[in-house]
Parts: sequence; C-alpha cells; structure tokens
Amino acid sequence: MTQGALGPAVAVVLGASLVAASVTAVGAAGGLVWQGAPLLGLCAVLAFAVQWVAWIPASIARTERFYDLTGSLTYLGVLALALTAGGAQRPLEPRHWLVATLVAVWAVRLGAFLVRRIHEEGKDGRFDAMKQHPLRFLVPWTLQGLWVFLTSAAVLIVLTRAAAGGPLDLVDLLGGALWALGFGIEVVADRQKAAFRARPESRGRFIDEGLWARARHPNY
Repeated sequence: MTQGALGPAVAVVLGASLVAASVTAVGAAGGLVWQGAPLLGLCAVLAFAVQWVAWIPASIARTERFYDLTGSLTYLGVLALALTAGGAQRPLEPRHWLVATLVAVWAVRLGAFLVRRIHEEGKDGRFDAMKQHPLRFLVPWTLQGLWVFLTSAAVLIVLTRAAAGGPLDLVDLLGGALWALGFGIEVVADRQKAAFRARPESRGRFIDEGLWARARHPNY
C-alpha cells in the first residue's frame, strides 16, 4: 500500500459516499424508516458494504474474477432489503413487485453474461494494474457500489416510499414496455459483441457492425 494510492482511494470513497448521501437526503423524503434510519439510506450502505467486504479477499488474491458477480448480487441484495423491510411496515403492491422483478431479471441476466465472459477469458485487462495495489483496487469496488445505488435509486425510492402508490396504470405499462425495449437491445448488443470478439480477425478492433454500427455502446 503506497502513500500515493491512499489519497485517491480516500477521495473516491468520500466522494462516492457524499453522492449517495445526497441522493438519500432527497429520495428518502416521505420514505420509510427502519431500525431508526431511512430505509433508502440503508440500501445505500448495503451497496457499499458488500463491495468493501468483497474487496478484501479480491485484493488478497489480486483477482477481479468475481467483481461482476458481486455487482449483480448487490442489486439483488438491496432489492431484498427494500422489499423485506418495506413489506414489514406496509403491504407490498403490484407496482413494488413489478419494478423489483424488472431490476432482478436485468441484474441476473447481465451478471450471468459477465461472469461467463470473465471465466472464459480468464481476466479483465482493465484491472491489470489496479489489482496489484490494494488501495488502488478499492476504487473500482467503491465505484461499483455507487453505480448499483444510483442506477437502482428510482426503483428503491418506489420500494421505500411510505405512502401507497395505488393500482398499476398506463404509466406503469409504458415503463414496462420501455424496459423491454432496452432489455432487448442490451441482450442483442451483448451477443453481437461476443460473436465479434470470438472471431480471430476481430482481435484489436472495435466492433462496428450490427447495433454497434449505430451507437458506440448500445448495451448501455
């Protein structure tokens, strides 16, 4: 652990925590409280805690092989916390189950794809330098915790809201349709890229065919 790596690592941890706290301060208004703390904030704490715990054995082994798996499991973990603690204080409604299911399906599909890819390729080159230094390696794990919380924040706010949301309506149906469109694009884009990378003549090239000819990162 070098002194030069300590400053950036601390800055990222503090910065990510501040962003998550700011989102919690706004999103937890009118939300449920569990164990004396805003339930939305506890979801944020869980997202970071899972990453930091997983970082310990990963930094010791200098491996990123379960980085993506940890991310997917964290999505499922924060959903489970919000549903369980929220359901203990007020009835869960169809909208709660709908949005939680959509996120869970997406997280499981993406996680399975990424885990299979890392085990087939053996490593992720983006981590080659960072994983040699534990504090530098802490940075991507912390950012993954923030990524999980921010990208799931809208759903977590729905799940941790104290007031009843009412029955499903046209907005929910339109939202579900938009999710299906985005999910389909992501699946197709990932498969196109996997097929492209499997061809020897593609080595060193960036994919520019299929959906990738229309957008640089259609899977996002």
